[in-house]
Amino acid sequence: MTDAVGYPLHRRAAADAATRAAARPPLWRSSGWQPALLLVAMITAAAGLLLAPAGAELLRSDAELAMLLRFMAVVKAVIAIALLAITTWRLGHPLPIWLGLLYSSGCALMMAGPGVIWHLTAVGSGAALFHGGVLLWLAALAADHDTARTLVQRVVSARRLQNNGPHAR
Repeated sequence: MTDAVGYPLHRRAAADAATRAAARPPLWRSSGWQPALLLVAMITAAAGLLLAPAGAELLRSDAELAMLLRFMAVVKAVIAIALLAITTWRLGHPLPIWLGLLYSSGCALMMAGPGVIWHLTAVGSGAALFHGGVLLWLAALAADHDTARTLVQRVVSARRLQNNGPHAR
């Protein structure tokens, strides 16, 4: 009787499974940063929405400006959510503590900004929060450039190998 490892197809299937596992680590597998980041992002987004005073006078005086500013807040929220998703993925892989804090604080500031802008009273403060968060996030990315680039290349090549197979033309 022979075992499954002796067959070439089974060895290839095991190698493909290992490649898939390396390309996409399970959520929360390797880092306690990810749930902490999501919790902080939710708290700061809620704080931005709940703690800013309402700007009812701007809504009454210039409805078109209010609509434009709220649309801008929605666009900034979409950008913040996209960068939060990228950061959550990045924090699933090993990185120094200071870099994780830089990524996390950038996301927290970005998440608070749109909520403050939505209330239409402290638009400048909300924009400063958002853009300050983007600058912190970009500083973290610049400090993490080589490691992040290598990580992305490894994941992309593993994904290509997974989709094409080692014997595809």
